Amino acid sequence: FRRYRLSLSGRNSSDYFKLDQWDGHDAVTTKTSLDRESIPLFRLTVTASDFDKPALFSSSSFDVVVGDANDFSPQFGSSAYTFDIVENSAVDTSVGTVLATDRDIGTNALLQYSVSTSSPVAGLFDVSNSSGLIQVVGSLDREKYDNVVLVVKVNDLGSPRRSSFCTVNITILDSNDNRPVFQKQAYRAQISEATPVGSPVISLSA
Repeated sequence: FRRYRLSLSGRNSSDYFKLDQWDGHDAVTTKTSLDRESIPLFRLTVTASDFDKPALFSSSSFDVVVGDANDFSPQFGSSAYTFDIVENSAVDTSVGTVLATDRDIGTNALLQYSVSTSSPVAGLFDVSNSSGLIQVVGSLDREKYDNVVLVVKVNDLGSPRRSSFCTVNITILDSNDNRPVFQKQAYRAQISEATPVGSPVISLSA
């Protein structure tokens, strides 16, 4: 026969916890599932009081820290990004940054970026594994490709890993690297001295 009674107190304690028996001992157990993103910390107090009058009692307080489960996927700030870059830009030139966030914490919120596109144009650009910065890694020639679409993946380091994707549209701008060229290397024209002012002399094409 137990000669004392127990009570549990604390903010939100009655919604999430209860006093129970566990393996023959008094214990605080959960009443429902916990969500760290809603309430990451509970401060509970268990009070033991006897049946005398007046009753004597003692209390013990403790914190319940809710650990993180990898229940959120990282999310990009936008599902699609648009950048411009001039052709012939040097390797390592910055194009732009794609950024994702994760509502989890710790390892579950550590993010890695990678290019997920498997096409020849994917070799023109790469993304920093840690920062999401997209840089030039190949030779850009607008006459070959004037627009490149990449798919960038971000994943966390939780277990199991969770991931998301975004598209990146990169327009390659002309650097005016091709000079105009006449269709002929040399032209020759004859004109009479009596030709009226404003008359055509020769037709050129470039």
